[in-house]
Amino acid sequence: MVNYMANYMLKNLVIILAIGAIVMISFSGCSPDFKYGRYLPKDSRLDFTMEYLSGWLAFEQFGSHNSFAQVVFVYPKGKDKAFKASMVATLKDESKVQINTATIEAFADDLIAKRLNLKDSRLIYRKDATVAGEDAVEIEMAYKALDNIDRVNAKLIPVKERIVILKRAGKFYIFRYENKAKEFEGLNKAFNHIITSLNFK
Repeated sequence: MVNYMANYMLKNLVIILAIGAIVMISFSGCSPDFKYGRYLPKDSRLDFTMEYLSGWLAFEQFGSHNSFAQVVFVYPKGKDKAFKASMVATLKDESKVQINTATIEAFADDLIAKRLNLKDSRLIYRKDATVAGEDAVEIEMAYKALDNIDRVNAKLIPVKERIVILKRAGKFYIFRYENKAKEFEGLNKAFNHIITSLNFK
């Protein structure tokens, strides 16, 4: 009888510990180890440096009449025309931005209004933040986008986007992370790290 009770209590203890481990995993989530490199812009108009995911492709792009400057980081794998995870850092002079008042709040309002025109678009959250010692606005949105830039065979898929907006020395800085909704959380922590790595020249 004593052995039976001991075995019974031992089995219950194992079950409790197993449940506790599952709960702990659920709350902490997976924390994959990402590798980063330091991105040093080739063009002086991009007056900041930041870390990025090692192995990702990087492209610098510039608008006509210096309307914007940006660096685009793209996940390197997959078909050329398929939708891929991306992180984009964009710089715009306030004189090139067409909003009523040149504040990060007004910029965020304008950006959200434009995103809400997308298919099944919705605002998940909007909150104040601080990035590199500057006031910022952080936004997360969900909508549908084409899974392929070849429109003939493309279909709409759920996408999520996280955006951080700040203003410094008369310039707006917009940092965006976009990914398929089902894969979004997998790189969200990496985006957190990249934002905190931001340094201005």
